[in-house]
Formats: sequence, structure tokens, C-alpha cells
Amino acid sequence: SIKPSEGSSLVLYTAHYGLAGSEEKTELMLLKGSDGKWKSTIEGLTAGNYEVVVKGTDGSSYPESPVNFNVTIDNLPYEVSYDETTHEVIVNIAFMNYTVAGDDIILNGVGWDPKSETNRMTSTDGVTYTLEVKNVELTAGNYQYKVCKDGNWSVTYPAGDNATLTIPANGTYDITFTYKVGDTEPSAVATMSEITLAANNGSTDYWGTYSNMS
Repeated sequence: SIKPSEGSSLVLYTAHYGLAGSEEKTELMLLKGSDGKWKSTIEGLTAGNYEVVVKGTDGSSYPESPVNFNVTIDNLPYEVSYDETTHEVIVNIAFMNYTVAGDDIILNGVGWDPKSETNRMTSTDGVTYTLEVKNVELTAGNYQYKVCKDGNWSVTYPAGDNATLTIPANGTYDITFTYKVGDTEPSAVATMSEITLAANNGSTDYWGTYSNMS
């Protein structure tokens, strides 16, 4: 267990969590945030019903009855938050940092940079993350990308080879990258907004665009 240094009046807090009804609990150190609340993120859980209490180095334990939370998706992260003024313990799905790294032409001109804020994915529920890149002029072919966690290459999806976005024809595209927590593979869908046409009458090249109005 974690203890303050000898003679210190500072109280430190840890979360103790595990499957509901089980005696086996995991201890997790909480850190005090700028908002005054003690927080940390639980990762690596499998689906199931869990419970958590927060304990202080002064012997305190809150709340009187454990807080229960239901995990429906394997590896979905949860944030534990403790307010030492009200002694309220809250558990919510944690929002994580995912970015798309890949060929620069499909990623706002920023290629293979896991720290790129431009290519950071967003989520409304903490489960499904997306990134939209609009009006990208592409030639037919394959483009490489992957999703990176926490702004580095330590954890990526896919873990090995890159994912591939296949463009069937020259044109202007809107691209949506999607990653769902717990999946091993991301996805990307390119919707054509304009197609580039070319014709040759033997002496002159004609170029134009066709807008997709659907």
C-alpha cells in the first residue's frame, strides 16, 4: 500500500477495484488534478460488473458501500474520480488520446506523426473515435495509415502492418477514419465528392470534374 512520508500531514488516496463480490481487488494510485479531485484511469478490464472504493492513508474509506460500474466492452478505460470535500466517488468512461498517422496526402498534409493535434480523433461517447478529412484530391491507389494511442508508437492499431485505404478512381474525397475501443483494426471510408475526368482527341487533352450530388 502507498503511504505518505514520515511526519507528513498529506493524505494520499488509492482506488481499490475488482469484480463485484470478489475479495480480490487491485490498488490504483490516484493523482490530484487541477480541479482539486483525485483521479486515475483503469485500463485492461474485461466485460463484467465491477466495484470500487477509495481509501486514504489516514485510514479513511469512501463511500460506505462500493460504487458499482458495468463494463460492456473489453479494454474500455474508466476514470475514477474522488472529491475529498464531499467524499463522492464517480466512475465514468475515460476519453483517450487517439491520432491517425499515415500518408500525408490523406491526413491534412501531416504524415506519420502520432503527436499531431491536427489528426487527433474525437469521440462523443468514449467508445467510438473518428477523424474526418475533407476535400482531398487523390489519384487511384492504396494509401497507408494506422491509429496511435497516447501520441506515440507504443500502442497502434493495427499492431503490425499498416491499414490500407483503397481509392478506386482519381477524384476529390471526404475521408472518415474510425476506431472503436477494443478493436484491433481501425477503418476508413472515402466518399467521392468530385471525380476527375480526362479525354484525348488525338491532339488536345480535356480535363474536368464531375460533382457527386447524391
